[in-house]
Amino acid sequence: LAMPIDSSQSLNQGQFGTCVAHAFAQALIQGLSQKYNIACDARTFVTTVKARCPCWNGHRTEQMPRDWNVKHAEEGAAIEDVDKTCRYNVRVEFREIHSFEEARCEMQRAQILGMYMPCTITTSADGHSRHSVALTKCYQGTDEMYAVNSWGAKDKHLDVTRQNFKVAITFDTIITAATGGNGLSMPVPEPHRSYTDALHSLSPQGELERAALEKKLKEEMEQKRLVAAAKEAANAALEKKII
Repeated sequence: LAMPIDSSQSLNQGQFGTCVAHAFAQALIQGLSQKYNIACDARTFVTTVKARCPCWNGHRTEQMPRDWNVKHAEEGAAIEDVDKTCRYNVRVEFREIHSFEEARCEMQRAQILGMYMPCTITTSADGHSRHSVALTKCYQGTDEMYAVNSWGAKDKHLDVTRQNFKVAITFDTIITAATGGNGLSMPVPEPHRSYTDALHSLSPQGELERAALEKKLKEEMEQKRLVAAAKEAANAALEKKII
């Protein structure tokens, strides 16, 4: 399979509470890139999102695609490619996930497809007790995940853990209309071969193999936990004996 394309850009929400718009824009532009092989600019698109779905003082990760889908067919919601030769109207199919384990399982699937998943986390940063990021992959050997952020050069990526996870959404971009530079309608693009190949790999057999790997990972993590707990108990006993 072709390696997924990472189209993430270093976005900066500045002093405004627009993290949801930035995470949404990253996920949608990545979807166009990976699923349809279409290059668009996330910086330009996030401006469109903020205009069509105002979120200057905050929003909710799971609500943004609902608001966007209502507006997506409007002319002002069209997304132009980087060559400015075509613009696309795009809606999003999504599902809310409130379980960390389920979110990680879905992120493994999204990672194979090269897709992102917007996610809400908690942080200790001033003014960002709840913050939206775009999940991009799962770490190996741990249950933590990796996400692209919107704080510019500072913390371009953040780790998403069982402790800071709040909610995530699955994310699938669907092009509903295409318009050329002359204003005439164009055929809606088909998903790119690299995406369909990856999609075919998510067969029942492939899912079984991933489930087996996930089970093995959980068993290894549990074994590490037991070993750590045993060491901690031994250390505690030793300290008590010394005292």
